[in-house]
Formats: sequence, C-alpha cells, structure tokens
Amino acid sequence: MESKQYEIMATAEDAHWWYLGLRDAMLRCLQHASVNLTDHPTVLDAGCGTGANLRCLAQALEPSYLAGFDISEQAVEHARRKCPQAQVFISDICEPKLPRQGFDLIISCDVLYVPGLAAARSGLDALVQSLVPGGWLLLHLPAYQWMISAHDRAVHTRERYVVSHIRGLLDALGLHCRLGSYRVCGLLPLIVLRRLPSIINKSHSPRASSDLTQPPDWLNRWLLTTLRLENRLIAHGYRLPWGSSIIALGQKPTSC
Repeated sequence: MESKQYEIMATAEDAHWWYLGLRDAMLRCLQHASVNLTDHPTVLDAGCGTGANLRCLAQALEPSYLAGFDISEQAVEHARRKCPQAQVFISDICEPKLPRQGFDLIISCDVLYVPGLAAARSGLDALVQSLVPGGWLLLHLPAYQWMISAHDRAVHTRERYVVSHIRGLLDALGLHCRLGSYRVCGLLPLIVLRRLPSIINKSHSPRASSDLTQPPDWLNRWLLTTLRLENRLIAHGYRLPWGSSIIALGQKPTSC
C-alpha cells in the first residue's frame, strides 16, 4: 500500500462508515452464541494495519494476550499508538514470524488480496497451525474481480473474490466453514456507480488514488445504519446474495 494510504486509513478508520461497519460485522459474528469464544481469549490480528481493529478487539473481548503484525513499519507505529496493550510487530502474512503459538482467534481483514491467495497460502497454513483446537479464523476480503478500480490500484489490490472461493479456501486449510457471506449488499449499486469509470478503464495509471473520503455526518450515519442492519442478518445465519466485501469464519477441528 502507498505510504499516503496508511495516513488516510489511520484517520478514516475511527469514524468512516465503512470501517465502523466492518468492526460491527466482525464483533457481531464473533459474539454470536454459536461461536462460543473462550473468556479472555488469545488473539492475533494478521495484518493489523493502523490499529483500529486491535483496539476494538481489546475493548470487546478483553483478551489475555493480544498481538498484531503488519508488513509496514508506518502502520505498526500507528497501531502501537492506538492499542498500546497489544504486542505489535513487523511481519509478512506470506511468512509470518509469530512470537507464540496457541491462539484462540486470528483475524485477517482486507490483507490477503494484496499478495494474493497463492502467495499467502504457506503463511495461512502457518497461522492455522498456530490456532488451538477449536480455534477460529476470521477473514474479510473484497468481492468480485470485475470490481477492480482506481481505489484497488491505489491500495495494491491483486485479487478480489467470490464467496465460494473463500469457503473452498477454508476447507483446504482444514477448517470447518461456519460462516461465509457477502457484505455491503444494499450499497453495492452505489459503490459500483461511483467507481464505474475506473472499473471500465483498467489502465494502471500512476495517478490512481483511493476514493475514501469522509461523507457528511448525516450520510455517514445512514450508510452505517444500513451496514449494521445487514450485519445483524449475517450474524444470525442469513447469507447475503451479493456485496462489495466477503466475511468468512472458519473453525479448527477440536480433534487436531
């Protein structure tokens, strides 16, 4: 990701509807009764970015141990400031160097699309190995390869996905897929419309930039409310038929 994108993320993720909606979805799925996370779990954020997800997990789950890594030193510095109680370090999801084993929960939100699943596969295997039996892996990824736009080029997106592909990935990793759904369903037409010119024009322009901007408060609240309604449906077992993102949750077999 470009250096300036980390600065945009560090500012936007505290108040922007998209980031707030992502954390709402993550917590609703993790706190559903069917997940049954242990009290004070050990938690890793694989690709923690600038730290808002780590802070959210610290507040909501009260983990006994919380860690996160990112490939960017700039992101790690932001994450350490936002969540000083977490152990935050530099590492690569393709070859993660972990300070310990035995995680109850590992999340990876909008990370794997940068190297691509093939390049990250051995790293994912290592992450799954570090889960305790019965532990959980939560993934969040962008949907639909045809949606690649100037925003994706600015954040170095290599791949976007479909739900069946991610369900298959969890199966191949030896996990039971407990949840797999599209997200941002109702807002998909608006997102496509906004990005349509750069979706059509696949030129790798050096001027490609993210379209992440903070909307007016009233619009930000309306967009977030829409996502929260969708998130409730997903957490209670409904699978949305389309969307700009995918959320998936896999569990390691207890017999491992």
